Amino acid sequence: MLLQENRFADIAVHVDAKMESDFDYAVLGLCGKKIGKGIPAFLGLPEKISTEALIALGAELNVSGSYDLYHIPNVTAEAAHGFDLFGGKAPKREVTITQSDLEQTLEAFSPSADGSIEYCGMDSRGWICRISQYRMDIGRAESETVALMPDDYVGVNVKHLGL
Repeated sequence: MLLQENRFADIAVHVDAKMESDFDYAVLGLCGKKIGKGIPAFLGLPEKISTEALIALGAELNVSGSYDLYHIPNVTAEAAHGFDLFGGKAPKREVTITQSDLEQTLEAFSPSADGSIEYCGMDSRGWICRISQYRMDIGRAESETVALMPDDYVGVNVKHLGL
């Protein structure tokens, strides 16, 4: 990354979706599996993007694929007007992200429809509850029973009961 020749994009990501909110950029960042490994240049995005949207995109790109750098023409610092995003070369790969891709990605990263938290008990020592959560490490929602116990020294301890 320190050398200029290592900072050019090598993936052309054509965005053919409605990008109306900061959250849409976060979901776009979660499309790392489809984008693939490399340095993406996002094409087709508006030139006016909020700082919060750029932060959301960058944060979620790191969640979904650990990207060192990304470019958006006329938006990101290195992709200023007239900058050759690909360093005079053709991109190694071209990808199109559609509205459908964003919707599928959002669904995949969302908890199951029942996404419930069911409190089983509570006393002076804490709570025992059954929760449903999305686990990125296994790629699906999973339920588990946990005990949440206040601790005067470090906040809240969580013990997985495996029930």
